[in-house]
Amino acid sequence: RRSRQAGAERGGWLSTSVYFGGLGLGFLLIEVALVQRFIVFLEQPAYSLAVVLFGLLVFSGLGSALSARMHWRAALAALVVAASVYPWLLSTTFSAFLAEDFTVRVLVALLVLAPLGFLMGVPFPRGLASLGERAPSWLPLAWGVNGFASVIGAILAAVVALSWGFGSVFFCAAVSYLLALAVLGRPTRAPGPG
Repeated sequence: RRSRQAGAERGGWLSTSVYFGGLGLGFLLIEVALVQRFIVFLEQPAYSLAVVLFGLLVFSGLGSALSARMHWRAALAALVVAASVYPWLLSTTFSAFLAEDFTVRVLVALLVLAPLGFLMGVPFPRGLASLGERAPSWLPLAWGVNGFASVIGAILAAVVALSWGFGSVFFCAAVSYLLALAVLGRPTRAPGPG
């Protein structure tokens, strides 16, 4: 019995780390890639940074606020798909609206950011709520791993982009979210669908 409990705790620790690490890594990879990709569309790095950060924070905040009403696994799966198709979506959008007035381009940018940002806001609060019910003593681990992965994500995004392009950064983000999805609902004390 003691060995089974120890095994469950190790599995739960690993699942928790993978889940919240995947979320932190995926979020920052996408954020950095979006800031870089929008520079050409919005003409200046400062404009790109301001619009992308504003859009992601507002829409991910809405996603977080409504996360309890969302189907957890479906939202995370949709996020994996969205991260995979956004390089194509951005290229198509930029080609169609690059000649438009700056105000129009900002509005278009926010519309493009809305669905992705909303989905990015769902998994973290749902994971924290579930973990708080199942194993509240692991909440510091979740926050710590998420924060560490976020820092690594900012650095990794630049390395991957310089080596293979920003499409690869989105792909890495999709893989990160896919890993989080893979451990969701495992029969341990880690996060599970609620």
